[in-house]
Amino acid sequence: MLQCNVDAKPRVSSVRWMRNDRFISTAFTYTINRVTVLDAGKYTCVADNGLGQTGEAEVSLDVQYAPQVTIESSPNPRQREAEEGETVSIHCNVSANPPPKSIEWLREGKSEFRQSGDVLKLPRVTSEMAGTYTCRASNLLNPSGIGKPRSNRVGNASITLLVRHRPGQARITPEKPIAMEGNGVTLTCSASPPGWPVPQYRWWREADELNPASTSPILSTSSKHTIPSVHLSHEGKYLCQAINDLGQGEMAAIQLTVYQAPRFYTKLPPHVTKK
Repeated sequence: MLQCNVDAKPRVSSVRWMRNDRFISTAFTYTINRVTVLDAGKYTCVADNGLGQTGEAEVSLDVQYAPQVTIESSPNPRQREAEEGETVSIHCNVSANPPPKSIEWLREGKSEFRQSGDVLKLPRVTSEMAGTYTCRASNLLNPSGIGKPRSNRVGNASITLLVRHRPGQARITPEKPIAMEGNGVTLTCSASPPGWPVPQYRWWREADELNPASTSPILSTSSKHTIPSVHLSHEGKYLCQAINDLGQGEMAAIQLTVYQAPRFYTKLPPHVTKK
């Protein structure tokens, strides 16, 4: 609310509010119900009581707002791809009024990572540096007026860094799978580091215990291998390996154990007579 007070004789019954040479109101109190950044600027109140000389006063409206954060990354502001060994710089643009008192970069899942400034710099990136990075800016709003407390405001934006690398050591879970005959079982393969681009997974099993080098054909090319109904013949060693266009990782192996409930193959005679 912008209040225009006028002292004149004869009194004035109305005033003229101007903004950017444009007439906006005749009320002594000019009210903006929901202030936006576009409302910032100079407002002029002009009074005229008919004596041939006008009076005027000017006020500047400063609109404060929380930080608005965007990340510069072409072509995708949400994702950045890099080669291993490359130096990565990612710029963070912050618009705020008042200006931000702090700008820092954080990393998801790594609470110890913290880098100040609007530019994230990662020299000689490795696969371990892949992840989601967040640019966070804060400022302190201090609006004028009675009962308007100061408040700290925060704005942020995130980007996912993908580092091209071959998959690492595979791992199969569960590590000691046990299945009941007739039930289903699912084996899950992952790699550390996982590899980027996203790898394919190859599953196979050792075909002959006496000749471990002998292997069966590829069973599956997804991260999961499912056997819907397990039989005793499924028991054995299963192997998995992650592969992408940069290479292949170390394979992993587990032993699948199949349990079978007791069953009778021959029936007992109804009765037996002995001398």
